[in-house]
Amino acid sequence: MKRLLHILFWAVMIGLFAQFLPSIYNYVFVKAPKSNFTLYSSVSNEFVHLKSTDNGVIRENVTGSRVYTESQFDSILPFFYLRQLVSEGRFPDSINGRPTPMKEAQRYNFMFRYTPSDYFKDRILLFPLFESMSGRVDLKMPDDFMRINNEGIQFIIAETNSIDSEKSELFTKTFINEGFTFPAKQIWGNPSPKKEYDEGYFIKDANDKLFHLKRMCNRPFIREVKQPDDQNIKWFNVTEFRNKAFFGVGFDSNGNVYMLEKPSYTWVKLPVGPFNPESDRMLIVGEPINWTVQTTNGNINNYYAIAASDYSVTDSYQVKNDENIYTTIAKYIFPFELKFTTPNDDQIKLRIENFSPFALIFNLIIATFVFLNDRKSIKEALMILIFGLYAFIPYLLYRKYFTN
Repeated sequence: MKRLLHILFWAVMIGLFAQFLPSIYNYVFVKAPKSNFTLYSSVSNEFVHLKSTDNGVIRENVTGSRVYTESQFDSILPFFYLRQLVSEGRFPDSINGRPTPMKEAQRYNFMFRYTPSDYFKDRILLFPLFESMSGRVDLKMPDDFMRINNEGIQFIIAETNSIDSEKSELFTKTFINEGFTFPAKQIWGNPSPKKEYDEGYFIKDANDKLFHLKRMCNRPFIREVKQPDDQNIKWFNVTEFRNKAFFGVGFDSNGNVYMLEKPSYTWVKLPVGPFNPESDRMLIVGEPINWTVQTTNGNINNYYAIAASDYSVTDSYQVKNDENIYTTIAKYIFPFELKFTTPNDDQIKLRIENFSPFALIFNLIIATFVFLNDRKSIKEALMILIFGLYAFIPYLLYRKYFTN
């Protein structure tokens, strides 16, 4: 019994310190770097940003060679600050000789944001299939929800929790006739009715073929979508932008990023890779002349100005946030971190993250100290060699309170 309690003591203490000690250290010492909101200006043809400082916000180009007033900053980003400029009567008729009708600016402005939580989050595999040709301005939530399993596609009536056999059979036959193999591996779409129109769902079948599904006049529209250059689409975001120029944004397994054009189903490769949807973040701010694309991988931010006309790179810019001294120290004193949650998903489960081989140096020093101080503490020294501070602090507590 005593041996069991001894093991339990060490296991609980190491687990607690591995979870809370790095969190406390980061809270006290490690400050998140201030991020600058960066856009490409089609007026001054350069990257500009809002830079956060201790004295407030500075509006300047990224080289720091020119500082702008708030009014000047609005003027060099006319599409982003469209409403402000329109209210002041300052929206330009043309930019560098290119006409800029206000309706075009309103129509072709868009923003797309992607985070790894989109990839990892759990979803209820019941989807509303909206009527995309209802003739009404607002989308109406249907009375049933679809699911796709080994048997085919099924529509479950929400009020009675029963299957609409006739509708399910119609859609299933249409799927099979188009070459779809059940069940579905992935279903991508926007299940919210709060949007201007509906593009349905993009579905990957059991053989990794990609299909587009819509409900049109209460009948199924299903079409196979050829994937780009025989690449396997790993993740797809249905965007449903106001301009109706794209079905969505796709990421393949080789780190490429694509826009799927309407109505041709043409994949347009964006020159912003490599991009890993499991770990990287993306922000696209679109406008009629140039898009600003930001990709974030760890402490590296890459910015691309992409011409809206042909998707070529107009300019690019990279920012690397250097680690501060406290972050570097943490790598040498914490061998790993024990966590139950992460910003990348909504699951609560035990996970070991941020393993650092550099901590073995510090572990060896304190383990040697313990062994030389008490040559009978061989087991404790070995645990400290493996777990470092997480075992050293319990060792000190145990010696003080549980030994004579």
